[in-house]
Amino acid sequence: MKDKPQPPRSFFSTPRSSPLRCHAYANSYGFCAVNRPAVEAGLAILNAGGDFADGLIAFEGRWLGGETFVSFDKKAVSLLAQQGQPARLLA
Repeated sequence: MKDKPQPPRSFFSTPRSSPLRCHAYANSYGFCAVNRPAVEAGLAILNAGGDFADGLIAFEGRWLGGETFVSFDKKAVSLLAQQGQPARLLA
């Protein structure tokens, strides 16, 4: 069995807002599987100033047959709506 590679020291100082870097590290060693379109959807929302997880959750919801993203998060709903995705704010 191949030894698990150790991440470079700089990996641990990566800002929380950099999931792409974490994804690239994990994939480079082949020890994780990633739904690339879902990650790209998360990164699109992150790059627009939102939360990576909201983009990922919206993508997965659509993939599973959901028609509208529903959230208490005003920013997430706004960003998804700007991208042309059906989104509704719960009050």
